[in-house]
This record gives sequence, structure tokens and C-alpha cells, in this order.
Amino acid sequence: MVAVGVGAVILGGIKSIGRFTGFCQTLFEQLAALRELYACAADREHATILFNKWYQWARRCRLEPFKRLALTLKKHLQGVLNAFDSRLSNGRVEGINSLIQAAKARARGYRTSDNLITMAYLIAGKLVHLPSTPYRPSAKPSLASPAAV
Repeated sequence: MVAVGVGAVILGGIKSIGRFTGFCQTLFEQLAALRELYACAADREHATILFNKWYQWARRCRLEPFKRLALTLKKHLQGVLNAFDSRLSNGRVEGINSLIQAAKARARGYRTSDNLITMAYLIAGKLVHLPSTPYRPSAKPSLASPAAV
């Protein structure tokens, strides 16, 4: 049995951490470049120029996930560039969807789709004219006694 020194094991671990850190740093830098593209591009033409620069890097990159991401974005480039024309977001829709999904998970399913739709209206519809509950009186009792009136 060969005894390996603790220093050699630690040094080997540090070298692999260094490689992993470099990989992560490259990953984060390129993801930041994509975020910056969306934040800084004023219009469709400027976004196209910035995207083409990023795309050239991503296709030459040795990281396979970035190559796949670059191909996917290139395939959907017109849709991505449309976001620079309209500046619309689907954040509200995704928020409402998360509320409905949470209601489904809390209830562990609904018996009918009508019940799910009703619950979606109650949760995400921001309804204001709902009837009060029959278990709580809606009006506070008057302090004046009927005999005094």
C-alpha cells in the first residue's frame, strides 16, 4: 500500500478547483455578456451586432452547452430580436401561472376543471366584489341600544 501525502492530495484538489473556477468564471462572464446585450442594446440593429459578436465567440468556444445555446438562439433569432422592438415581457403571466400552480399543489388536484378555473379566478383575478363570508357578520353591531332610539 502506497501512502499518499496529504499535501499531494490537497494540491491535486486545488488544481482541479482552479480548472473548475476558470470554467465557471468563463460561464458567468459569457452569461453576463448576454444579459448586457439585452440591457444595453437600444434597438434591433444594435442588438444584432452585439449578438453576432457573442455568437462568434460561442461557436468557437470549447464549452458544449454554449455551442448548443448559440445554435438555439440563432434558430430563434427573429423572435429574440422582436423583444427589442416591443420591449414587452411575459413576467405577469408567469407570475399568475406560478400562483395557479401553487394552488394546484396545495389542493393536490381538483375534482373538475371548473373547480380549478374557479380557484384561478379567486387567486389571480383580484376580484373586489366578493360576497362576505356567512360566518362573519359584515356589519359591526351598533353601540346604541334600540331602547334609546
